[in-house]
Amino acid sequence: MHSINRNLLLIFAKFPQAGWVKTRLGRKIGYERAAQLYRAFLTDLAPRFVEQDGDLAYDIRWVYVPAESRFPELISSIQGDNMALERTSFAAYEATGLLQQQIDQFSWAHQHGYHNVVGVSTDTPHLPRAYIIDAFDKLGEYDVVIGPTCDGGYYLLGTHPYHVIQRNIEMSTDHVTRDIMAVAGDLKLRTYLLPSMLDIDEEQDVTALAQIIDQAGCNPCPATWKVLQEIWGSSR
Repeated sequence: MHSINRNLLLIFAKFPQAGWVKTRLGRKIGYERAAQLYRAFLTDLAPRFVEQDGDLAYDIRWVYVPAESRFPELISSIQGDNMALERTSFAAYEATGLLQQQIDQFSWAHQHGYHNVVGVSTDTPHLPRAYIIDAFDKLGEYDVVIGPTCDGGYYLLGTHPYHVIQRNIEMSTDHVTRDIMAVAGDLKLRTYLLPSMLDIDEEQDVTALAQIIDQAGCNPCPATWKVLQEIWGSSR
């Protein structure tokens, strides 16, 4: 990948394999169904990340597990013939936790000359691309941009790559965002908060997502909506 941007979008994902993804949800609806739903998340998100009016505002780097999976081929098949693939790279991990992946990849971005880095999860299939663009824009004025989730975590974290502020944060708690903001405050870093969003981990989250999609003026995640209708139609 040849970078022409100072901005890098890191996308943290998993190959949609039963038993690897959405395991808490899988215990309720079945691991195969949970993997089917997560694959739909990727189907909705991957094209959205490369939507553009003119030049793409950032390079893209997918960070995925497991390393031996055919994840790059999956993303290529979803995106199809898209010029952004020329500015897309991939980083493979085994079972390394998300925190270590973030630390590694923010450091990688710094070493490769990026000035602004935004990392996003793939647990919010309704994530507007406008939030990503806003995050990069705000990094011109702020040091840290956080997209908080309703359960206390975050769906987006943006910084200048030499600020790896999540290094000592305890993940998977209901105070992750609060802890990151505290670290940023201690370091005198200016922080901007994006709107809070629902991320999908539990059965009640899926129900809430269905309501969000149903009430939206236009469907932000059609592949996800289709799978939700199929799963819920056969499981309720």
